[in-house]
Amino acid sequence: MLRIFVLGTLLAFVACGSEGTQPGLTRENYIDTYVELLRAAAAAPDTIAAADSATAVLQRRDVTEEELLDFVRRRAADPQYLAAVWLEIESRLRAPPDTAQKPEG
Repeated sequence: MLRIFVLGTLLAFVACGSEGTQPGLTRENYIDTYVELLRAAAAAPDTIAAADSATAVLQRRDVTEEELLDFVRRRAADPQYLAAVWLEIESRLRAPPDTAQKPEG
């Protein structure tokens, strides 16, 4: 009986889907990737170079376009959360490139 209770509790916890338990990109990884993508696009001389830069950023970060889209799809019901994410992206874009990323740890 105790095992069933523990298993049920564990399954309920996983099903709740907090930020730490949702599959896919974390908030920080999404923000860091988008900041790098937007900076690469801004630095590119043309759209072909921008596309090449975006591909290189995604490969380097081991992130796919689908993962970026999935991050937003999973949070579509919470527009305030997504607005906060984009405010953070904008804030980091305004900072000099060497200080735009949040310190690790």
